Amino acid sequence: MRDLVLLMSCFVRLICHARILRPSPSAAAAGFVPAVATAPTHARHLRHHYVPLRPSGLLYTLNTRWIPTHTSRKINKFDRWRLCLTKTGGPSKSDPIDISKRTIEILSSNRRSFNRTWRRMYPLLRLIVDSTIEGIEFSPGKRPNVIADVGCDHGMLALSLASASMAATANEEGQQSFSDSSRFPLQVVGIDVSKLALENSVRSMKTLTDAIERSDIGFSSLPVDFRVGDGLTPLKSVDLIAIAGMGARTMLEICFGKGKEQTPVDRVQAQDLFLQPTNSRPQNLIMMYEFLQCRRWGLHDEKVVKLGGRWYITSHFKRLGENLDYPCQSEQFKYPGHFLANDPVFDEYTSHHITWLREDFEKPKGNLGDEDCRWLSHLQGVEKWKPQTSWYKED
Repeated sequence: MRDLVLLMSCFVRLICHARILRPSPSAAAAGFVPAVATAPTHARHLRHHYVPLRPSGLLYTLNTRWIPTHTSRKINKFDRWRLCLTKTGGPSKSDPIDISKRTIEILSSNRRSFNRTWRRMYPLLRLIVDSTIEGIEFSPGKRPNVIADVGCDHGMLALSLASASMAATANEEGQQSFSDSSRFPLQVVGIDVSKLALENSVRSMKTLTDAIERSDIGFSSLPVDFRVGDGLTPLKSVDLIAIAGMGARTMLEICFGKGKEQTPVDRVQAQDLFLQPTNSRPQNLIMMYEFLQCRRWGLHDEKVVKLGGRWYITSHFKRLGENLDYPCQSEQFKYPGHFLANDPVFDEYTSHHITWLREDFEKPKGNLGDEDCRWLSHLQGVEKWKPQTSWYKED
């Protein structure tokens, strides 16, 4: 089951990748069509990719096999090559453009950005899939569980979940059926405050739907809906909420608002939160974990990934019953990394931030915040971190 879900998510990745790299409608309307880059004869059969150049928006083709981007030596070796951008109907058929080092950096940045986004989203997708399959019961006659991807931007996560749900709930005849409790039924809602971002998501959805229809595998339309709005405002009710690409405080503000009245997350009656903040310093995670656990949201699972020298920790919180005693200051409090004790990536994260905090502490007038002190005190109670945290003495 998990293999099927993750296979569909990889299919979405390919579709979204094609959406990012293909010519934009504005460039096509302007009459610009990309021409093949000059290359050795035996290399011309290789695939060429359309890559947008910002901020001009003009599109060029390049052969990634023949224009390396890793070392200056290789870049200089191929710097004599040219790319031609042909403008249809113009007075000149072609305009040669030098491939400088800066141009190559721009050309490759879009691909790198996409791959980083996908690798960052993948643990979040896995956490949602695992938690949904194992922890959510589904009975005949019950509506599909609704998950909201808040701040969906490009729609990669929303489309991955929708495709997985569509594949998992299709019976042998290719018709969708939500009667099997062992399946993965989800209705996905993608929300973003930017109308432009959602337009890109909708285009990706149409491309994905067309590809599925051409494959003749019998699936119906994707169970996904994109809405423009701020936070949870466009929602009436939802079962699960996923938020990524924002700071921890922004996420909490979206879910719980600023006032003492009924919070947005209570209004929509959400039962599960999947959060991946961009600022993963211990003080931010401690603040978020304490805020949620003090409001009867229990930590259920975690995943971690390191990208470009930064760690991204994804956390799953479940709403607890009113009759459960869950004080945030007691021994029941679960610190960041509670489910990552044997994960080498999280061990690297912990070691790095212990060193970082020590450097801050040893500076003139250096002091640590309450959350940092609390985290270090917690680590001193863990056997493998005692030697590295021995420098810290509580006042």
